[in-house]
Amino acid sequence: EHAGFALRLEILDITEESLETQLKELLENPKISEKAKYLSRAFKDQMQTPLERAIFWVEYVLRHNGAPHLRSAARELNFFQYHSVDVILFIGSVLLVLVSVLLLILRTIYIFLRRRIFSRDVAKGSTKTLPKPKKSPKKTKHSSDSSSKKNN
Repeated sequence: EHAGFALRLEILDITEESLETQLKELLENPKISEKAKYLSRAFKDQMQTPLERAIFWVEYVLRHNGAPHLRSAARELNFFQYHSVDVILFIGSVLLVLVSVLLLILRTIYIFLRRRIFSRDVAKGSTKTLPKPKKSPKKTKHSSDSSSKKNN
């Protein structure tokens, strides 16, 4: 639109009326028409036609035995180089070390805070320990056997 040979139409705002208005503007505005014709002439003004250009490059490749100097260097890379496995492993290693250090720091902070809170509670004289669970008499196989023998 700012180049002077097109108009912008937002896809979410397209209605039959807005599309018709924009098309009429494109067809009837002489400034837009002249700019489009100028760009068309500039684009078509080339030394060679596309067919001549294709013929040149085919002949060029034939003259230079396949033109290996024009081939991409990526064709010579092995799997690890092509897919940047070394870079991925390095970044993964760095991330693993960072996460490990972060976890170690968090664990150290947790232990420090837990000891500090526990020592403060001990200094106040209150120990926050859970009450010991009551022991329930457990019946073992041997005790039931002996009681049954006594009953007989």
